[in-house]
Amino acid sequence: MMSSSLIFRLNEIPEGVSEQEVSVPAADLTLGVASGAFFRVLAGFRRTNHMVEANLRVDGTLELVCDRSLDRFTMAVDGRYTVLFKDDAVEEVEDEQTAVRRLNVSGNELDLRRDVRDTILLAVPIRALHPRYLDRDGNESPFESPVSGEPASDPRWEALNVLKTTLAKN
Repeated sequence: MMSSSLIFRLNEIPEGVSEQEVSVPAADLTLGVASGAFFRVLAGFRRTNHMVEANLRVDGTLELVCDRSLDRFTMAVDGRYTVLFKDDAVEEVEDEQTAVRRLNVSGNELDLRRDVRDTILLAVPIRALHPRYLDRDGNESPFESPVSGEPASDPRWEALNVLKTTLAKN
């Protein structure tokens, strides 16, 4: 179950600009990846009569498993996301940086759980590599065979090419 500390009561958010900080246990976010103890969420609100803008900043660490060596490593997360809740929003839209949602005044709640979880998950790289496999600029360093010093070919590609050639003959 996701943390209810990320559900804010609309009537408790003052008019104008305000901030709230919460600590969210990583286990409550159902991330699907190994993670740290908690994430700090700083929610900056800007509220008027017809809309609430929530600017989120999420800080914490993720514990990931390297795709190359299967070693565990930690990665810092510093994500930002903006959600605009409008009472006249006809259609809800979102992208990698912002979302526009309907403001449900009668429900008296702003639920930011999904937005915080997605902000963290967007910080997870497609290919998780231990920092020792990255160069100074953060690019992947080539894999070198410990025996010869030459880049090693992946035997799975060779097996795939054999299969491809065999299927092409049939």
